[in-house]
Amino acid sequence: MTSDHYHREKYSFRILNITAKEVYSFKKIFNNFSYKVNKYFKDKEKFVISTEVIENIDCGKLKEFIKKNNLPKESYGIYASLVTGTDSDGLTVPDRIIDFYAKIGGTIDFSFTFIEDDEE
Repeated sequence: MTSDHYHREKYSFRILNITAKEVYSFKKIFNNFSYKVNKYFKDKEKFVISTEVIENIDCGKLKEFIKKNNLPKESYGIYASLVTGTDSDGLTVPDRIIDFYAKIGGTIDFSFTFIEDDEE
């Protein structure tokens, strides 16, 4: 394994399987915050909110939103993605993500994707 292989880590926070009413409530609370809203693939009547800007989110407001909407622990949390050019790779979760998770809770999901390097 060479140290110059492709390696891209991405961390985001997401809320899965929420209603349009909950999305509207989220938008009102976090109106100056960068996030994406998409349809939930398991239920086209529900939505997913995701953001990569974990550092700037108000954890107090987020915890309040989660509690007010009775969101189950399985419906929100950290999503860690690793895209790599080698079949043997890994990642170390940064302290900022661990600290965020300690405040908010939920789940931690990992995605590992191998892409073959065309130069070999």
